[in-house]
Amino acid sequence: MLKPLPASLGHPRALKQLTLAWLDGLEVLPDAVVTLTSLGNLTIKRSGKLRASPRGIGKLGASKQLTLRELNEQQEMPDPIGLTALGSLTIEYCGKLRALAA
Repeated sequence: MLKPLPASLGHPRALKQLTLAWLDGLEVLPDAVVTLTSLGNLTIKRSGKLRASPRGIGKLGASKQLTLRELNEQQEMPDPIGLTALGSLTIEYCGKLRALAA
């Protein structure tokens, strides 16, 4: 069962798409995710224990699509306003989500 993602996830800076799915034990995304500055598509789904996204997620300025789906424990999405290239934001079945910025 994967609980933390490796901190080295932030090293492939040219990564264009990242999908994190079915990670039932994942509780927190590492801060290294915000160093993926070329990321155009970020999808996080069916990660039932995920409670928080990195504070600097709004620094992913190249992101054109952000999808949050079936995140049962996610309560807030910090800094989404910094996603200046965002063309599509999908939030589905995130029953505890109460805020898009903190």
